[in-house]
Amino acid sequence: MRRVCYILPLLLILAGCAPLQDTARDAIAASKGVLESAQLQHRDSCIADPHQKTCVIIHDGVAAENSAIDALELYCSNSGAQSFQTGGPCIVDKSAAPKLEAALANLNQIISDVKGLVKP
Repeated sequence: MRRVCYILPLLLILAGCAPLQDTARDAIAASKGVLESAQLQHRDSCIADPHQKTCVIIHDGVAAENSAIDALELYCSNSGAQSFQTGGPCIVDKSAAPKLEAALANLNQIISDVKGLVKP
C-alpha cells in the first residue's frame, strides 16, 4: 500500500506535463517573438557590421530556432497530407526525441542570450 502512496503523486505530476511536441511548438513560437524584436532593434547596426557580437548572437538564435523546427518535424513525422506544422496530428517518432530535446535546450540557452539584447 505504501508504494501506491508514492506512485500516485508522481502519476499526477506526469499527467499534468504537456507533450513534448506542444512544449517544442510553444518554445519555437516564443523564440520567434524574441528574435523578431532583437532583429528589429538591431537591424541598422547589423546591416552596417554583421560581425558584431550582438548580430552573431541573433544569427545563432535564428539558426537554433531553425534546428528546433527541423527536429520537431522529425519528431512529428507525418505521412499524411497535413503536417503537424500546418495543424495535422503529430505521429511521434520516439527515436527523434533526444534530437528534439537537445535542439530545445540549445534554443533556450541562446534565446536567453538574445533576450539580454532586447530593450523594453
